[in-house]
Amino acid sequence: MQSRRQIDSFGVFVLCVIAIGVLGISSSRGAAAMGTLGGLRDVKDFQNSIETLDLGRFAVDEHNKQQNGDISFRRVVAAQEQVVAGTMYHLTIEAEDGDHPKLYKAKVWVKPWENFKRLEDFKPVEQPSVSRADLGVKQGS
Repeated sequence: MQSRRQIDSFGVFVLCVIAIGVLGISSSRGAAAMGTLGGLRDVKDFQNSIETLDLGRFAVDEHNKQQNGDISFRRVVAAQEQVVAGTMYHLTIEAEDGDHPKLYKAKVWVKPWENFKRLEDFKPVEQPSVSRADLGVKQGS
């Protein structure tokens, strides 16, 4: 009777070790597929994503409310996401300030399970002070 219990206990132990190994391998593959946890990764097909466009509009609208601004959303130029407690979207947005299009960087934090969305940062992109002509680059090159 004692040896049967030992065999059963050993069998359970072996199964647990195998299960832990399988779970460890599958979770590391999932993390590798997602990219570095907490790191930035590009949002695929963001130009055609209604969610990304809505986030861009939300960022501009919130900026206008907070700063009493009057810029108009045009499009999302680039989008990355970062897994945090939810998702932090890093957006490059083109918006009009008067008649002039300008680029802005925005961070929008989203936690869908809480119906939570907040603008974390919104600032103009620094424009380079050097033109192509200053660098000796010819048009069409």
